[in-house]
Amino acid sequence: MSKLRKIYIVEKFERRESSKGRRFFGVGSVLECGDTEVRNCYINDTESVGAERLFMLEVGTKVMITEVKPSLDNNSLRLTDKSKVLTNIADFDINMEVVSNFIRPPTVSMSAARGSPKKTRLSLNGTVMKVGELYETPRYKRRLLTLGSGPDNCIDVVLWGETASNVSSDMKNQELTLSALVMEDKELRSTPSTVLEAGGVNSVDGVIVAVGDENDGYPVDMYMDNDSVLYIPEDLHFDFNINLPCRVNYSANSFGCITDIQFL
Repeated sequence: MSKLRKIYIVEKFERRESSKGRRFFGVGSVLECGDTEVRNCYINDTESVGAERLFMLEVGTKVMITEVKPSLDNNSLRLTDKSKVLTNIADFDINMEVVSNFIRPPTVSMSAARGSPKKTRLSLNGTVMKVGELYETPRYKRRLLTLGSGPDNCIDVVLWGETASNVSSDMKNQELTLSALVMEDKELRSTPSTVLEAGGVNSVDGVIVAVGDENDGYPVDMYMDNDSVLYIPEDLHFDFNINLPCRVNYSANSFGCITDIQFL
């Protein structure tokens, strides 16, 4: 009997074209019951019944799938021509913290983004230095965007789908925050989870009343006297030896990640 894999859809399945334009395939991001990492799930035959069903399902849907093959390194899954996608199923548990960290990765600095290894997921805040033309075909939309914190500190971001449509040339010199990007071959690319927010940084005074332990990993939680929770990225070089409570002036992007802080 074929094993039933219990799958939670983290990012919606999409049809894509191979880099050489010779074939189409499907891909979505999924979390399997019991797993602690989100994996890509690929579809070779985009016209199969199983593929059509997956393309219609929304993020957050739980399914069970038969005849699924893991890759040799176990980093991805692939449907076969015998796979069946079942939606009338019993419920099962999923680690939603893993899902949350995948679709809302921490915001990093421009230099950290440029040095990120391939496949790293991150969020980024910067000034729009350049907006490319929108390329549109019946199957995809694509636009190149350049974000930076100065002329010599920039990175290219390839936007796909509706995210590409939501950017226009009049956004040049504006500040943007892009969430859930992925590093691919020295450039960032948008994902189905990418959210674009304009003017993502603000500067305010506040009082820190508690700080998490950096030994537990980054980003570190920072608790303010107004009951808000902010996040300290590793590249901020925050001084954890401060005396609390401590009054500060800080800048944070729209995801609550500290981008600059001054102790008052």
